[in-house]
Amino acid sequence: MADNRSAKSQQEEEERIELIRDMAFTDETEPDEKTLRKRERAKRRAEKEAKEAEKTPKQVFFEYVRIVISAVAVALFLLLVVFFNATVPSGSMNPTISQGDRLIGFRLAYVFSDPKRGDVAIFKCPEEGEDYDSYFVKRVIGLPGEVVSIQAGQVIITKENGETLYLNEDYLKEVPDINAFNGQSWVLGRDEYFMMGDNRNNSHDSRYFGAVTKKRIKAKVIWRYWKGFKSFKRPVYD
Repeated sequence: MADNRSAKSQQEEEERIELIRDMAFTDETEPDEKTLRKRERAKRRAEKEAKEAEKTPKQVFFEYVRIVISAVAVALFLLLVVFFNATVPSGSMNPTISQGDRLIGFRLAYVFSDPKRGDVAIFKCPEEGEDYDSYFVKRVIGLPGEVVSIQAGQVIITKENGETLYLNEDYLKEVPDINAFNGQSWVLGRDEYFMMGDNRNNSHDSRYFGAVTKKRIKAKVIWRYWKGFKSFKRPVYD
């Protein structure tokens, strides 16, 4: 950094010397365009330096305050409008996400598009009770208009067109309990999503509290930045 400043100062000094040399000519010829540009740069630089030198300590202080306030405003805008910072309190998404991981979600992901099957999303829990409106992190499994069924641990999706999809979930921590929710089905409304944890045998999710509406889904998880950087890609099911 010091070398850059030194080189810049040397360049400015050389420009000044060359400008003085150009202005020292006593002939009556008009200065060329290059000389005019140099004079203009030197003039602007001198004016800027003069203004900086005239600043009072109070003016300098308020300039720094303005810079700090601007930086804080930008940071708040990013956190409240663009990104979602989350710390994972449980292991319900193991092994994809572990307890204590810190994540960055993209709040604008679903403003102009809908959640996709396989997305890892942050949403507000709809269940009445102590968890109501708490932020959960789960995977999108069922989409609006579909029927989600579980048979011996296997998740089966019946799409609106009648097509049946047996989800191949190689991201699961372990083989799901074949007796858990066996034979149960959930019919999703036009604006409802079925959310499930990857740690299927230890996850409090839509199997317990039902579907989640789109307005409750606040962000799509894109990165883990604590305990090692990781980006999240949507698995392919179809």
